[in-house]
Amino acid sequence: MKLFSITKCVALLLTCIPHFAFAQVIGTPSTYNGLTWSATISATGVPSACNEVKLDAIADLVRGIGIVLAGAVNCPALAGSYVTTGGGYISVSGQLNMALTFGNGYMIVCTGMNALSGSCSVVSNSGIQVGTAYLQFK
Repeated sequence: MKLFSITKCVALLLTCIPHFAFAQVIGTPSTYNGLTWSATISATGVPSACNEVKLDAIADLVRGIGIVLAGAVNCPALAGSYVTTGGGYISVSGQLNMALTFGNGYMIVCTGMNALSGSCSVVSNSGIQVGTAYLQFK
């Protein structure tokens, strides 16, 4: 009888743990419009005239939830831009980490950006690094 009670208690605990142990509190996200970086992009297949990244972001920075990004890689000399979407997060140490997909299968991957600025990799859709970018927050 005692073994049955212990088994029953363990089963009850295992049923409840997922509901409590992994609970996440999500706050209200904020929208940040017109975030702009001057960009120096040196990558095979990307015009050097593309010198600005302009994004809108939706994030709950208080609770540390990820950032959703959408905007453009602007190329003023070509009178055009590439639509870009992506995501990111701000680390515990306050560094921005983000990945932006743009153009015909390119991605700008930035890790550990201090003061929202720093060096990034430009990667093809097959995962091969094809160049670099430097983003300076304006």
